[in-house]
Amino acid sequence: MHLNAHLDVDLIAVEQEDELALMLELTAPPGPTTEERAPATLEVVLDRSGSMHDGKLEAALTALDALVARLDPTDRFGLVVFDDQVEVVVPAGPLTDKPAVREALRRVAPGGMRNLSAGYLRGLQEARRVADGRGATLLLLSDGHANTGVTEADELESIAANAHRQGVTTGTLGLGLGYDEVLMSGVARGGSGNHMCSPRRATQPVG
Repeated sequence: MHLNAHLDVDLIAVEQEDELALMLELTAPPGPTTEERAPATLEVVLDRSGSMHDGKLEAALTALDALVARLDPTDRFGLVVFDDQVEVVVPAGPLTDKPAVREALRRVAPGGMRNLSAGYLRGLQEARRVADGRGATLLLLSDGHANTGVTEADELESIAANAHRQGVTTGTLGLGLGYDEVLMSGVARGGSGNHMCSPRRATQPVG
């Protein structure tokens, strides 16, 4: 399974509010035409800390809503959100009730501080629970730094590497200008997944 992310702009003005539109693409590997595609497992771990209130959380949830609409009912999907607390918004499992999943996405709101490791570990637990020997993909989205819990990049990379040995591939998506690129890219490297980032990080801000 391959994940890709696209943003609608390349520049952001630092002196004024801006809106962020994010599109997530999920591409399953081609399979034999004579056989049905095996169900895929995607677990999303989403940062909902206070810094996500400026449009990034809404954009991420909009992209996830569109992604859920495209997945097959037999595909397994789960969503864990975190700030200083962790919440399983959508328990990992087959998408047999898409309207209920999409309604759960709409109820996610920004919170407080950020315990990235707690959210990631809970997401791994959910992914392993439903992987059923076929493996799973976990996507971690965040716009900041790990404030509490496990905060060292090498420790989180080691956790991701161990999860990969158990069948869970981890990809990461850094949102905005302030996220910890060393940590997020390390988690993706350990998890043998892709690290994706906003194009804005590579561009000088306007103003």
